[in-house]
Amino acid sequence: MIELLAHAKLTWNLEITGVRDDGLHELRSEMTTIALHDVLFVDDTTDHLEILNPFGTEIVSDENNLIVRALQLVGRRAGVRVEKSIPVGGGLGGGSADAAAILRWPGECPMNSRSPSAATCRSASSADAPSSKGWEND
Repeated sequence: MIELLAHAKLTWNLEITGVRDDGLHELRSEMTTIALHDVLFVDDTTDHLEILNPFGTEIVSDENNLIVRALQLVGRRAGVRVEKSIPVGGGLGGGSADAAAILRWPGECPMNSRSPSAATCRSASSADAPSSKGWEND
């Protein structure tokens, strides 16, 4: 089992620059990560998603969940337990940070790279995913 940290972010500036073919927005933004983080425990010998959420807000665990989408993107199955510390719906990018942590999972997506595969990984799951620690914002 591996432990991944998914840091929250603060957005200083956000500009919508267009709409992608898949209907998601293209963004230009200035963000910074903060110490607040979720912890993901990933076990590649199982297949489930468990979210420990103290905030009382329901979080979907079906194909609409960003963690599930990130796993599908990289073609992997895993058991993932998420211990939420980032408030749900608080604008701190918690779901996107969790997905980005999965995409940064060793060997999945190149970090700090401008290659086409890295760009696909950065943009596929969520507009906020590129802001998460370890990736450059293009």
